[in-house]
This record gives sequence, structure tokens and C-alpha cells, in this order.
Amino acid sequence: MEIQGNNASVGNEKSIETTESGAHGIMLTGDDGRLTNHAGSDITTGFGSAIFLDGIDGTITNDGTLTTGVAPGASDADGIHAIGPGAPDIINNQTITTFGTDSDGISVNAPAGSAFISNSGDITTADNNADGIELNGRAEYTVSSTGNIVTTGLNAHGVALYRGSSLNFDATISNAGNIIVSGSGSAAMRLATQAGDSSTVTNSATGTLTGPVYAIDGGLGDETVRNFGTINGDIYLAAGDDTFVRGPNSTVNGDIYGGTETSQDTLQFALSGSESISGVQYVDFEVLAFSGTGSLTLMDDLYVTTAYITAGTTFTLDAGSVLDVTTVTVDTDGTLSGNGVVTGSVDANGGRLATGSSIGALTIDGDLSLNGGTLEFEADSVLDTDQLWVGGDVTLADGTVEVILGYTPAPQDILEFLTIAGTLDIQPGFDGITGVAAAGSGVALGTQFTVDLGGQLFQGTVTSVVPVPPALYLFGSGLLGLIGIARRKAAA
Repeated sequence: MEIQGNNASVGNEKSIETTESGAHGIMLTGDDGRLTNHAGSDITTGFGSAIFLDGIDGTITNDGTLTTGVAPGASDADGIHAIGPGAPDIINNQTITTFGTDSDGISVNAPAGSAFISNSGDITTADNNADGIELNGRAEYTVSSTGNIVTTGLNAHGVALYRGSSLNFDATISNAGNIIVSGSGSAAMRLATQAGDSSTVTNSATGTLTGPVYAIDGGLGDETVRNFGTINGDIYLAAGDDTFVRGPNSTVNGDIYGGTETSQDTLQFALSGSESISGVQYVDFEVLAFSGTGSLTLMDDLYVTTAYITAGTTFTLDAGSVLDVTTVTVDTDGTLSGNGVVTGSVDANGGRLATGSSIGALTIDGDLSLNGGTLEFEADSVLDTDQLWVGGDVTLADGTVEVILGYTPAPQDILEFLTIAGTLDIQPGFDGITGVAAAGSGVALGTQFTVDLGGQLFQGTVTSVVPVPPALYLFGSGLLGLIGIARRKAAA
């Protein structure tokens, strides 16, 4: 069936079958058009596409069954095929199945404009180079898939985005269904962008992306991948300034590669509640960032250049873990805690540095600077205290050292928490020592104690009580004590 003319509006309510070479089920040409293939209307082709659009800038809806490439040796027989200059909206609510090589479920080549592609049905391709959804040209594409896309051929991607030149166009792809590819060279998402392009992929909590090696294979543009569901396979973001966002309780059964080291790639954890992660899963990222509110525990090693721990975030290093980084900034209402190693420098810029998880030890190979933040230590006896080892210099410019006491110190006890390989610089803005009684410790308010900071002695006074057990306190209690006498000593 061939339909010509501008502004054509067609509703197909009958089944169509053709096995002629090059023959399409329905061919719609013109500047604009509306086509609906209604439920119960089956279109089957041997060599051509089920629905072929030439220049259409309209809306195409499939509520029936499209089957193409059923003839032996068939190729380029797409379920729905659209070529420019139009950029149509294509909606598949039912079933598209292709059998020929290079036979995509939905194929759009639009040189300009914006196109919306929606799949709430099932798209299946069975041969090589047959993508589920293939997008070419310079249009701005928005793709939403809540149904199923399955490909089995070689180099047959679930969703493939191809760009011919760099014109700074964007593409947005979201998946809430299942995209499963199994052929060699195939990826659930293939983002063949050019430099200057950007693309965003969001895999929602109900979404699954599965590939034999790469679940997502990036290009030269700036890619952002946001995962809140399940991804089976590696994620490779290639060149460009890329971002991977790990949503709460999401899963990637594979490695995540930020791409080339010359780019500025960001690893972001969107937090809600408490989780643990393996850092070795993340490769070639330069920036570590957080969003949301919650706590995250690093179980092994994570390599980045710069880390920013922001408000509402508690980032904990498990015993034996390493945060390999140049600089860590802990902002106001953010917390860095735990028992591992930070290879670079730490700037407590209004935030909290809490050594240990309960009693423990933390190592900072670089410098430590306290600028309006809090250093938190805990002591259960004079011999059972948190230990912070700093391989560089320590600057206490502004802020407080907070000591949580699980016992009542004797007058002669000197609590030592801080070992410094470099120099200690205590500036006039430093607020001194604050004492807090651990819950159930029996430490009386007004108890005085002595702390050795890098060879300088400071006195503190217990003025408040932790309202929860000390281990929980380390994960975000904001209880603050009063200032001791250290300011006068530092100024002297």
C-alpha cells in the first residue's frame, strides 16, 4: 500500500502480506502524515519494510503485528523505517519482529528536528547488524522503552545512536523494560556519538540492560548514564566528559569505565539509606561526587583524582580499603570516616572527619586541613583510642576537635589520637577541644581531660552526652560540645 500527499492521515485495519523484492507493507510519503496500524492488523513482508516513511514529519503508531524479512536472503527489511527530511514520532505498542540482515525493528534517519520514539511492546530481531532501535542523522532524539527489545545477531544492538558530525545535538534515552542482546559485538546501548554531542541514558528501577560484553558502549561525545535498575555487562564510556550515576540499590554486573584519562569523567553516587560498594568496579574516573542523603561504605579500593563529600553524605572507608585520590573536600554536613587509607590530602571544609568506625584507625598520606569543620575521635581508655596518622602537614585553621569519651579519664591520662609526619600549624581561629560523654559511659558532665595533638597539650571539658551509641554517632550525629581552652594556648 502506497500513500502519497501532504498531511495524509491513515488508519490501517487490515492485514497486509507481500513477498515481492523491495515491496513495503505500507509506504507513506509527503511532508506530514499520521498513520495508525490498528490492533489485529498484521503486516508481513519478505524483503521490504512493514512501514516505510519518506519525508514524513508526523506520528506513526503501531498497535498491530509487524513481521519483516521472512524471505530467504532478505536484508534491510525494517519493521518501521523513516528517512528525512522529516523527524517523525514513532510509537510501538505491540509487536515488531525482523528476520533479515540489517533489518532493524525501528530505524530513523532524520537530518534535523526532534523525534520521539516510544516502545511499550516487543521488538525482536534475529539476524546480524539488526538493531532493535537505530537512530541516525542530526535530529534530537528522545527514546522511551518500557517494553522488551531482544536481538540475537552479530553486531545487533538494542538501541543504537549514530551521529555523522559534531553539531552539539542531544539525545535522551530511558529504559524501564528489558533490553537483552546476545550476539558478539552487540551492546544493549550503542552510543556512537561524535565530539560535541551529548547523550543521556537512564535505566530505571524496573529496567534491565544485558549485553554479552558491553551493556553500554559509548562514543566520542559526552555521555551520562544513570542506573537505578540492573545492568548485566560492562559499561564503557570512551572519550568525552562522561558521567556515571549509581542510583540507590542499583546493580551493575560488570565494570564501569569512565574512558580516556584526558577527559574529566565523574562517578556520582545518588544516596538513599545505607549501602556498600566495591571500588575496583569503577575504572578511569577523575571526579567522585555524591547526591541525595545517606551513607556509603567503600569495601576495597577506589581510584579517582578528586573527591567531594557534600551535605547529607557519610562516606566510610572499611578496614583495608584505599581511596586513591589527590584531594578530598569534606563540605559542611558531610562526613568522611572509617579505618582505611586516603592517599591524598583532606580538606575538612566545614565537614566532619571521624576516625574509625567506633574505635579505629585512619591514614591520610597527604596533608590535613581543618577549615571550620570537626575532627572526631573516640576513647574507651587511655590505650584504646582512635588513631589518625597524617603523612603530610596538619593545619588547624578553624573548627573543633571533638572527643567522645567512653570512660572517665584519670587526671594523669593523656589521650593521643593524632600522629603527624610533617608539621602542625595551629592558627588563632582554631576552636579547641570539645568533650562528649558516650551514651551509657557514666562520664560526668564537667569532666576534664587532656589531649596531645602533635606534641602540644590541650584541655577539654565534657559538656554533653551522646544520645545514641557511639558507633551510630559516627554515622551522622550532629551533637556538638563547647569550646575548651585550646584557643588561648594556640594564640599564645
